[in-house]
Amino acid sequence: MSEKEKVMRLRLLILTLLFLFLNFSLFAQRSSENIFIIEHNPVVRFTHGETIEIRGALKGEVEWMRFYFRYEGISQFQVREMEKENGAFFFLFETSTLPGLQFEYYLSAKVKDRIVNYPADAPSKTIKVIGESEEVLPEIPQEIPPPEEEEKRFHLPLSVNGSIQSRIAEKEEIEGEKKTNTSGNLRVYHTYQKEGAISFEFDSNFNYTNIPQEGEKQFDLSNMVLSLSKDNHNLKAGDININESEYTVSGLGRRGVEYTFNNQKAYIHIFDVSSQQPKGFKGFGIPKSNISIYGGALGYNFLDEKISLKAIYIGGKDDPNEGINTGSSPYYQSRKGNVIAIVEETRLFENKLNLKAEFAKSKYDGELTDDEPSKSDNAYQIGAGLNIGGFQIGALYKYTGKDFNPIGFQSFTSDRKGYQATAGFTKGMVNLTGSYIFERDNVKGEPTQLTTKNGGGNLSVALTFSPKVSLNLGYKRDKQKTVQNETEVAGQDSLTNEYNSSLTFNLNESSSLNITFTNSSLSSKSSPESETSAFTFNIGGAFRRGEKLTLNPTIGYSKTVNRFTDEESIAYNTLLTGEIAFIPRIFSLIFSGSFNRSETLTSTTDTFDTTGGLNLYLEKLIKFGSIILSAKGSYNLNKVNEETTTDYKVFIQLDFSF
Repeated sequence: MSEKEKVMRLRLLILTLLFLFLNFSLFAQRSSENIFIIEHNPVVRFTHGETIEIRGALKGEVEWMRFYFRYEGISQFQVREMEKENGAFFFLFETSTLPGLQFEYYLSAKVKDRIVNYPADAPSKTIKVIGESEEVLPEIPQEIPPPEEEEKRFHLPLSVNGSIQSRIAEKEEIEGEKKTNTSGNLRVYHTYQKEGAISFEFDSNFNYTNIPQEGEKQFDLSNMVLSLSKDNHNLKAGDININESEYTVSGLGRRGVEYTFNNQKAYIHIFDVSSQQPKGFKGFGIPKSNISIYGGALGYNFLDEKISLKAIYIGGKDDPNEGINTGSSPYYQSRKGNVIAIVEETRLFENKLNLKAEFAKSKYDGELTDDEPSKSDNAYQIGAGLNIGGFQIGALYKYTGKDFNPIGFQSFTSDRKGYQATAGFTKGMVNLTGSYIFERDNVKGEPTQLTTKNGGGNLSVALTFSPKVSLNLGYKRDKQKTVQNETEVAGQDSLTNEYNSSLTFNLNESSSLNITFTNSSLSSKSSPESETSAFTFNIGGAFRRGEKLTLNPTIGYSKTVNRFTDEESIAYNTLLTGEIAFIPRIFSLIFSGSFNRSETLTSTTDTFDTTGGLNLYLEKLIKFGSIILSAKGSYNLNKVNEETTTDYKVFIQLDFSF
């Protein structure tokens, strides 16, 4: 074949691949547009005082769904989190809180990295709801500005909010320390979304202190992330969080870059993040090679999302000596490794039967300075769940080899295996759940090593007699022992039993009452001197009178007995928090106070803490954003037998949002 023919074939191959890629992207975009639709029956009328159920559903892995609403007299939408139930989301909206007979709303949901609204053009388009009532409704307070006035207020092109606090007085000042201690934080946030265009999101947090620690700055960056997305593509840079599976990487919040493609059929994720979190403005972009954790995942859903497969690879290096405020230490060893995993999930019969499994294999070297080679080992888990009618049953088996260690975790507990079982039943006013977990280490059963076995379970019953009265009863049990070659090790066994109950009264929309009891015991065959029993009782409430008064009191009592010596320890606890609005949304007093008494055989300790502050809301005066100026103070008294110590501090605080 001549060179000319080779070039022609290569060009033809490139054009073919480009054609396939463009068609795949177009198909993925159209598929996603069909999938990302919130299923919702709009509410168009209501009777004032009734409870409206707002319900929505969306195919795919929905992270959250929210209900946005506003009524006449306010321009900003209020938002409420919707609860998930049987694959759908709902929110119970109490219309008795509305000051009028009409409101508007829309729904918003997050599927992976995409925001979906209903109506699709929300919030520019919303659902208008008209109500009726036989009662005369109270007029909208005159102090709330009409929408026209609110729209005239000046708005920044981005969102800014923060807080700054300064200590201006205290009882005991430390010699050489600044008399005024000032600290604060500032968040700058901006988002841009327009259908068919690239969405943009920028979020950052800054902190300030006039007394920084050694090596730190007065003004520094806490975190920042930049996100660009279009259709099913998303690119992030800055402080991000990586989650893939239990045996590869989960909850790795670090600075780096990542790219994600997800159209609910195909899933592609590529990332490179730092193993050690840098501070301030350092570390943006591609991490250094000696602290780089990189990898990716490929996934696909088959048979109308009934079966999903995902392959994951993570690799990299870590050097703890480059962490924040660690300096250099011989105890910090550089390490490297990689892990590969396959995750499978099957959802059959409309999610009534679920099967899930993960298999992972790691290669890990925990100390690069020695001559020891890398070690390899496996980890896996397999589980199943069944949901029929009101019954739910689940089981899971897990195994982690002795030398299994994924580089995507800062620390990982290996060398253990066990199983867990769960069951539940829901019907009418009854909700019954239970679970049991057993786990042991030393999975190879080496006779020279200690083996710790731990088994525990819980059982709970929730009875909802009415929307105003509910009762919860529970039992927990945990048993642990350590053996060596099947012989128990003294001082390493324990058995804990706990019984608890709670009774809740929702007296009305403005007040509620909650009563809880807990009785627990700890016993040990080899260490009877550690055997104790404890009883705890708490009663608390929440009371509100319009916008002028809010109170949250709590009273508690606990008694602990050492059954070996018969020594008793008794504690009394009280707490009160609240707010008094002298002029609603203009001037208020916030306060909290607690008193605790502890009585033992040898001493009595009394502790009294109180804090309070006067809040002045300045947005009516400034007509620009939201600004709250506060004067706060705290007082502490601690008395042990006859010796008493006191302390106080005074602060000034400014909270703002634009």
